Amino acid sequence: MQWDLSTSSYTFNYPNGAGDFNFYLSVSDTNYDFEYPTIFIDNGEVFHFSNYGLFSPDHPCSYSDVEDFCDDGVPKNNQSICCNNFIYVDIPDYSQEICEIYKSETNIKSEDGNFMASLNATFYVFMEGLNISVTNFKSFRDDNYKFMCMLSDTSCTGDNSNPFSNCSFTFPTNDFRFDMSFIFEHYSTLATKLIRRNKIFFKEGNIPFTQADPCWNQTSPIPFGKGTKSETKFCCTKFKTAVTSTASSSTTVIPGSKCSKYSSKTNVTDGSSSFIANYRFNDTGLIVEIIDYKSYTTSTVQLEAYSKDLFSQTCR
Repeated sequence: MQWDLSTSSYTFNYPNGAGDFNFYLSVSDTNYDFEYPTIFIDNGEVFHFSNYGLFSPDHPCSYSDVEDFCDDGVPKNNQSICCNNFIYVDIPDYSQEICEIYKSETNIKSEDGNFMASLNATFYVFMEGLNISVTNFKSFRDDNYKFMCMLSDTSCTGDNSNPFSNCSFTFPTNDFRFDMSFIFEHYSTLATKLIRRNKIFFKEGNIPFTQADPCWNQTSPIPFGKGTKSETKFCCTKFKTAVTSTASSSTTVIPGSKCSKYSSKTNVTDGSSSFIANYRFNDTGLIVEIIDYKSYTTSTVQLEAYSKDLFSQTCR
């Protein structure tokens, strides 16, 4: 395209995916090639490409240093893309429903609805990242695929004869957007979309994954795909719910073999949090004392007591 610089702005269509901008400027018969930093665009939202991050007031810009392709002595130029205006949203500090396993299913269809290709993958969440396994791939003719993260070197590859493959993704320290692209021949579509803020994963629109609403679905045209479209379903299939609890009595015993104090220790099976409490009876009721609570995320612990003939009570 050619941009008349007397016009302050220019609008053009840009498909979802990673890419960069090249501007060619001619000044006094000297041509300059300005290559702006690679960014990731999804439905009008722009994300860092180099550090996987969301643009934020603390990190509003993406930078790059570019040298001319021709070694003609033209000096290096510095480029940046910045967000100048932010929309603020409320993000919780913790979530009671944490996902352990996600699964994705993506289908590519022709303009008339005929099957072209499909890919299934499983994502196992651990403390430092994701282990990714492609569990199935089919296509209407013998071909290969690439299942890759648009924001890192993570890539799973295979074909009809060898559909299974594995790869991994390490979480950066900052808030980030994680997208996996399913590439088949020259067709490319998003098959996974995760947003992490405050170490919590969200769907598009900062909607949390819950047992009541565990899936993100999208049907969209494929850029430059001549009418082809993709149908994607990405769901949390296993939430962390397994908790083990052990209780033991104190060694302090009063006359009559009655225990004066009990203690309990509760551990989440993956080691992400633990809780210790003491319990003492007096003449009128039970006294609960929280001794220790540890968690790898900022959170609040709450004990609830239930009785058939009394109101329920809480201890935080």
